[in-house]
Amino acid sequence: MIASFLKIMREAGAGIEEISNYKYRFFYKGEIDSINIETSPHPGFMTDWQPSWAILMLKAKGSSVIHERIFENRFSYVEELKKLGSKIDFVDIAVENPEIFYHFNHEKDKNYQQTIKIQGGEELHNAILDISDLRAGAALACGALLADGESIVNGASILERGYENFVEKVRKLGGEIKKV
Repeated sequence: MIASFLKIMREAGAGIEEISNYKYRFFYKGEIDSINIETSPHPGFMTDWQPSWAILMLKAKGSSVIHERIFENRFSYVEELKKLGSKIDFVDIAVENPEIFYHFNHEKDKNYQQTIKIQGGEELHNAILDISDLRAGAALACGALLADGESIVNGASILERGYENFVEKVRKLGGEIKKV
């Protein structure tokens, strides 16, 4: 299940070391390359990974595109990341046979925002952010950690429901984070 994730991480230039069976250490080994992704069912790039991928692409050189094929309205975190100073825009990409291409009930007359373009390498600054869902929340917390200054992330209790000991784990990784 993790093979597609490891493959694309390597393509982006991330350092990866397998410590033991399905236990990995990820590390910085140089500039991150911008990589375009398209979510898809297993064994492809999973939709749950795309908010965190967006955070990595904020630090990549150049621009990257994320195209969400599995669910509609999966980019709730974009407007919040813009508060940090990120350069992310919704883009339209022509798709042949959208009713087949997308894995949700695609209506012809509805306007969907299924693709974003991220300009990497921008400096991020502090902001007040609001979490709307679990995966978006993890991405926003990581975005706040990348930003200069102190940020406030409202609704962070969602993270504790989905990620065991989130605050403690971030601290162990060197992040400055506290509950208020």
